[in-house]
Amino acid sequence: MRLQFLNNPIARKRFQYFREMKRAYFSLWILLILYLISLCAEVICNNTPLFVRFEERSFFPIFKFYPEDIFAGNGIHTRPDYHKINNTPAFRDHPGNFMVFPPIPYGPFESIRPESIELSDQVTLKLTQVPMIGTVNIREDYSIARFAQFAYFIGKKDEEIKNLILSDYIDFPGEIKQAVTSRFANQKALSIFSKGSRRDNGDVVISLSTFLPRKKSPKTVRLMFREVNAEGQNPLEIVFPGPFDRLTENNRLNEGLLSDLSGQDRKRITGNIQHRFSGPVDDILLSIGNINYTASFIKEEVRFPFGPVKGHLMGIDGAGRDVLARHFCLLTSHFS
Repeated sequence: MRLQFLNNPIARKRFQYFREMKRAYFSLWILLILYLISLCAEVICNNTPLFVRFEERSFFPIFKFYPEDIFAGNGIHTRPDYHKINNTPAFRDHPGNFMVFPPIPYGPFESIRPESIELSDQVTLKLTQVPMIGTVNIREDYSIARFAQFAYFIGKKDEEIKNLILSDYIDFPGEIKQAVTSRFANQKALSIFSKGSRRDNGDVVISLSTFLPRKKSPKTVRLMFREVNAEGQNPLEIVFPGPFDRLTENNRLNEGLLSDLSGQDRKRITGNIQHRFSGPVDDILLSIGNINYTASFIKEEVRFPFGPVKGHLMGIDGAGRDVLARHFCLLTSHFS
């Protein structure tokens, strides 16, 4: 057949023309290579080892079925979980007993055991500044009638605020002034958000809620203030490596910003760090130097889907399966 092809001048001419079409010629070789790979896909991607050496005997599980009892001696005659058996003392503590897995040692339908994934044993304390929020009710001359959590915005104490003229401390944009005027005139007005500025060079977001006309014009108008400078602050992160050491952690909490913590807050943080090594804990709210922070306690945990880690170069999907193994088997299945 091959000789007839080579002796046929028309066939040789067509083949030569095909070779000159580089894109088609190389595509053919790529398809042939992928086809050959698909024929041996099970020795490239599989959760069954290619070779097992156990008690001076050789086994070839990829070609022959062996019950679990042979390697575990537990009387179970079903298919073994070779990854689990490979981590038993019989293999871990005896160099003469070993398994040789394929280059991708996971099956496309195998769920990865969470305990097999190596994680860093450390807790990160993350402090994120919480923007200050306060409200104030003003009269028509912008004098303060009532307020809540507002002293921070004008640098005063609570007992000093009432009856102060708010416009002496806050520069209002024109749209906010117009919105206030409309409400005192008892006119319908939509909610509004706008950025104003404090006289101490700090920006604030000023907002008013929707207003509907009433029987009588309002005596006061309520404004809400939200700090914007805090939103651009990078969170402070401090890493506490395991195992937990109370003396060491207390010393680290005396550094920088954390040196202003009260004794009670320091105790709360230390307790949460200690508990986070063994399980989840809730975020807590702290006040340091009259600024509020959310303290989060972060520890890496196995939750599927999971990103790339050692042994799983493309990560793990939502069902706990190795993504590389699934993609490889999906690709080769089209050519087999």
